[in-house]
Amino acid sequence: MAESKSARPLVGDVVAGRYRIDSIAGEGGMGIVYEAEHVILRQRVALKILLPGALSSAEALERFSQEAAAIARISCEHVVRVMDAGTLPSGAPYLVMEYLEGKNLEQLLQIRGPLPYSDAVDFALQTLEALAHAHAAHVIHRDLKSANLFFAKLADGRQIIKLLDFGVAMTIDGHDDNRIVGSPAYMSPEQLCREAVDARTDLWSLGVVLYEMLAGVVPFEGTFAQTVHGVLNTTPVPLNEKNAAIPPALAAVVQRCLTRDVERRWSS
Repeated sequence: MAESKSARPLVGDVVAGRYRIDSIAGEGGMGIVYEAEHVILRQRVALKILLPGALSSAEALERFSQEAAAIARISCEHVVRVMDAGTLPSGAPYLVMEYLEGKNLEQLLQIRGPLPYSDAVDFALQTLEALAHAHAAHVIHRDLKSANLFFAKLADGRQIIKLLDFGVAMTIDGHDDNRIVGSPAYMSPEQLCREAVDARTDLWSLGVVLYEMLAGVVPFEGTFAQTVHGVLNTTPVPLNEKNAAIPPALAAVVQRCLTRDVERRWSS
């Protein structure tokens, strides 16, 4: 395939001599995800490539490389699997990941609204398994949110949660430059304050997701300033006050996830 620094791969192109692009699956500010097929193995894959306009950004290149390295350290069926990585002649890095069919949790909530607590607990337990493997591999996700939890349909008919997008992940034993990275409504107070973070920041974010699954809204809403003020200064309405059908014990679990004092939050 002919490439230039200003051009992005097109449908029909064969990337890296192995992956034929069949369609565009999604596009963000820095990257584009294609549905592709390995031309020899006839295996469908998701091909993520950094957009040409982002190649001059050292931060974008670092985040892309960081994502590949983070996922490669984790072996869990609840974490999206990376199968290959490399760099195109244009200088654009690419990741090859398993292709997932289904929708993300954010989309599911938009369709269904608040979930029965049995479903919410099931999805949270699957997410916890992904986090347990990530944390055991010394990887902190830092951007856990409903949009990054994919409700995937597997070849054997099962539907499971897959944790996606490790673009702002950091290693527990690595360097943290204390940038504010992530989505404010899901970020822990220590993340927003640019303080040192550990695995407990992901448990705060999981608490936000659980709250969202059960209440239909995140606990802290509004403009950026309102959201930050809420995270740093307010206590969310207990879930069993939002919905009397939610068991008080479950509401207490979520409330402890959303404890601003890191030492009083769940430790694992």
